[in-house]
Amino acid sequence: MNHLLTPREIFAKKIKVYDSSTKAILEEEEEILAEKTIDKIEAASERLYLAELMLNLTSHYLIVNGISKSILNKKNDNALNEARRSLGKSLKYLEDIVTDYIDAPFSSYEKQLADIEHFNPAARYALVRKIGLTLDLLKNAYGGDAKYKLLLLELEGRHAVIAKNMINLRSFQLDSSWDSPVYEEVRLFMQLVRKMLLQVAERYRDAFMIYSNQIEDLKKGILFLSTLMRLNALTDNRQDDADIRKKYDIWQSKLAVEEQKREQQRKQDAMKNA
Repeated sequence: MNHLLTPREIFAKKIKVYDSSTKAILEEEEEILAEKTIDKIEAASERLYLAELMLNLTSHYLIVNGISKSILNKKNDNALNEARRSLGKSLKYLEDIVTDYIDAPFSSYEKQLADIEHFNPAARYALVRKIGLTLDLLKNAYGGDAKYKLLLLELEGRHAVIAKNMINLRSFQLDSSWDSPVYEEVRLFMQLVRKMLLQVAERYRDAFMIYSNQIEDLKKGILFLSTLMRLNALTDNRQDDADIRKKYDIWQSKLAVEEQKREQQRKQDAMKNA
């Protein structure tokens, strides 16, 4: 009976089923990758399936962490790190299809996107939301651990780029017209993508200002803002355009000041060491 077991033994017993299913998922992933499918559309479909598979694996690790907190009263760092890696693999499988291009012309990844034409806007929207929910659960599981903030922010950024690249900008105007059968899904999807890009931009800027002090984080924030402005221009969206442009100009000015200040500091340090 459970009351005769130690907490560690109870934990091991509870997670046994998840250990088995985790092994099964990893074996299935390995089998699919070993097939080396040549047909581009079939290969893209496999990548979509693998992305979902890795999301399921991430959920397994998050459950194991939840069991650890419940029974052992502590986070399971190994489970959380595996969850983060699995989510990263899920994103990578989607990047294999739609690319990881950030502020790039649609024509640079249009051909790749055509390989998942059968994956309709509603399904794309649902997948992006599922990833977002999984990412939120992972962030909550880590808590306020500053050590992982930038790693999780990187996942958020990749998620936002994938979501953007899943939208067919060539057919967007037609798909988003009120008489289109996919009007609602496309409209909601675009709203979500704009929100994600702005959120990631602001979080990178906050990372620079609050805890990292790395100028690269500010540059990434500016890059995501630039991406949002490009997207708005391509989709003829003028809402909040002035505010975003103002934010972009302020951040660019801040970047110029920071680069100048750091260059002066480097010169002073070089003179001291001469």
